Amino acid sequence: MFKLTIIPDFIWDDACNGTAETFWILVENCDGEEILLQDQIILRKQSAEGENNGQLVEFRVPMTELMPPNYFIIVVSSGWMRLGTKLAVSFMRLILPERFSTHTLTGFRAFTRRSIERARIY
Repeated sequence: MFKLTIIPDFIWDDACNGTAETFWILVENCDGEEILLQDQIILRKQSAEGENNGQLVEFRVPMTELMPPNYFIIVVSSGWMRLGTKLAVSFMRLILPERFSTHTLTGFRAFTRRSIERARIY
């Protein structure tokens, strides 16, 4: 899960920005060839100028079997040209939990058969 805080790097002007601005969040693979996620958020003036000065966005992006070196997170304004940023998120020091076997119907059947066989023996 990614947690991204959108903090505006501009001075909010009611005449230009109004009460809210719309931004696109894109997540690209390490080659920049595939968009893994696209989402639109609305940054409100209260969030931009409040005490926390930003808006928290949480999202999930699927991981591939082979761990990529990084993903790119891009935040772009939908209303202003050249207003955006691109951030590389490195996975070089990322430690994933161990994979565990999922419970399948086949495993359940084998477990049930063993339980029945044990019950018959006693």
